[in-house]
Amino acid sequence: MSDLDDAFPSRFLKADDVLAHGDYWELTMTDVNKERIGKDLERKPIVSFRETDKELVLNKTNGYAIAGLIGSENFADWIGKKIRLHAPTVEYKGESAPGIRVLTQ
Repeated sequence: MSDLDDAFPSRFLKADDVLAHGDYWELTMTDVNKERIGKDLERKPIVSFRETDKELVLNKTNGYAIAGLIGSENFADWIGKKIRLHAPTVEYKGESAPGIRVLTQ
C-alpha cells in the first residue's frame, strides 16, 4: 500500500477523486437511496453513478443544485441524468478544504 487512501478505502467520493478527472467530472446518476451514515447515523441521500463504484453523500447545497438542473426534487426523476462535479475550496466548520460541488452552468 502506498498511501492512506489505499490503506483505508472509502465507498464515498472525495474531492481528490473528482480532481483526478480535471476541472470537472461528468457522471450519470443511476440511483439515489437514503442511508443512516456518520457517527450520528443521520439519514442522508446517497447518489450512485454509472461511471464509478464510489457514491456521493448528498448535502443540501448539492441536492438543491441537482434539483435545479434537473427541474425536479424527486429523486426518481434524477435517474439517468448527467451532472458535473468539481472540487473547489470550500469552508467547512471554519476551515478551508477541498470539497465537492455540482456545477450548475
